[in-house]
Amino acid sequence: MNQRLNIFLVLFAGLLGGCESASTPPPDSPSTAVVPSSVAAECGDGILQESELCDDGNRRSGDGCRDTCGSIEPGFFCYSAGQACVDFSLFLDRSGCHKVYEYDQNGDGATEAYAVIEFPKGNQWGRYLIFVRDDLRLDRQFSRHSNGDLQHVVTYDRDGMLASREDYTYDE
Repeated sequence: MNQRLNIFLVLFAGLLGGCESASTPPPDSPSTAVVPSSVAAECGDGILQESELCDDGNRRSGDGCRDTCGSIEPGFFCYSAGQACVDFSLFLDRSGCHKVYEYDQNGDGATEAYAVIEFPKGNQWGRYLIFVRDDLRLDRQFSRHSNGDLQHVVTYDRDGMLASREDYTYDE
């Protein structure tokens, strides 16, 4: 499946799905390789153990991975054991809710890309972001008519420059 179609399907599925949780990885898409349980688990060693949800190489909360390595803090994603977590909350206004989708783009079992979808309340603007590792590649903002249909979609490139604007009108 090509990348553009994959991005569209994620956006469409996310817009229909609402917000059940802050992080929703697709089924059958492992985000990180798990080290066998024969290795002694130690939070903060930069190696993701079976008992850990993240391990960014330290035992400090506030940087994405909690000090117990048992949960990822809201507004972050941790794409690789031993690496710093990425703070995507800087891009969201937090007035609605959001979902995070993880993608193994090359089939090696590790997550290379993330889609973050922020759902607006009412007719406010929502946001759809694509990160590859810690690099923001696409920023798409959208608003809806009162009936829920798309009203505007504005896309910015990775340099923050306006790439396109689409306006939608519907016959009642």
